[in-house]
Amino acid sequence: MRFGALQVLVLFGWMTCSTFRVESLGVFDLAENERPVLFPIIFYGSNAIVLPNTRFKDLEKGTSEEVHAKRFISCIPRMVLSFMFYDVYCKDDSRLERIFVREMGRYMERISEEALSVYAKGRKTFGELLLMVYDRLFECDVRDRNRRMTILGRRLIEEADKMMDDIGDDIDVEEREEREDFCSVIKERGEKCCNVERWRRIVRAESVVCDASASLYSKLPEEELLGLLAEGCTKKILKKKGLSEEELSEKGYLEHNIIDTGLFLDTYDKHGSEVVKEIVRQMMLGKDGREIDSKYVEKVVRVVDERRRRRELEASRHAAELLGEELSGKKSKGKAKGKKSKRKSGGGRIGRVRLSQGKKRGRRKSPRVLSLLMKSWQVQ
Repeated sequence: MRFGALQVLVLFGWMTCSTFRVESLGVFDLAENERPVLFPIIFYGSNAIVLPNTRFKDLEKGTSEEVHAKRFISCIPRMVLSFMFYDVYCKDDSRLERIFVREMGRYMERISEEALSVYAKGRKTFGELLLMVYDRLFECDVRDRNRRMTILGRRLIEEADKMMDDIGDDIDVEEREEREDFCSVIKERGEKCCNVERWRRIVRAESVVCDASASLYSKLPEEELLGLLAEGCTKKILKKKGLSEEELSEKGYLEHNIIDTGLFLDTYDKHGSEVVKEIVRQMMLGKDGREIDSKYVEKVVRVVDERRRRRELEASRHAAELLGEELSGKKSKGKAKGKKSKRKSGGGRIGRVRLSQGKKRGRRKSPRVLSLLMKSWQVQ
């Protein structure tokens, strides 16, 4: 089953320091098992101004990057919901929009305030902050009666039932079917809001992506980092919309990709973080997440296994070299010690001879001489 739905991405246009607006990215056709994931990197034009491991203290104070980052972070909850609610939110119906604003509006404002406060205090990296927003929005570990998403879902279901009851008997069959279909869709979307396991998978997939991104950006050399997300999905879409380089330079955005979350998480559980990290790396380099299937995963597994095998062989070779150097060093020290012992051994015999001669002549040696002679014996 496929459906067309509005996929919204929050973008930022700074024509001047005081101008601020939110724009839509476009309309996507996604399968039921497909979900967008966000990469924890804030772009301003073609420049990455905030990386997964960036803390607020890492931004130079008073710069445009710091200003843009703060404004961007204050709107992250709206952006996340825009991505994840493409099959839930109905902007064309005023009643449903009022329900959404009433149940989620103030709650999202509080999350925005908290996110900005936490980041400004330097408590989290940007990747950690993005995951915090996911956790606060979807509350997968909160009881249903207190969970905002569940409350929203129930309100949508109630509204759908009420709309169904309001359908009069005096309308024609075609219009009745359209209204009933619309009510069914709203009810289905309300049920999705209440489905905690659904959101748990979404949050977990984002967590895996953020962890992999942070690891990549902390370990890869600079020349490889420059290639990551040089032109990701978001930038490609913006260019297709006809934006010039100058117009693009005034946009702030997060890069994204669309994946089969079930396959993605199964891959993580079966093959571990190293394989998933390579998949994330490939998506950052421009791989379309929709093209990633089980065959592609197996190919990545083979690549990672071969890389691991080479790494282990290299480690074994290096260990053997170190062991050889250590044994060679011990052998050299042993020879040197043997020569030194022979020299000291000769000195001991001289001491004994002198002591014997002294006794024959009836002479008494001073305490100092005797002490030196005793040391000569101890060495031997």
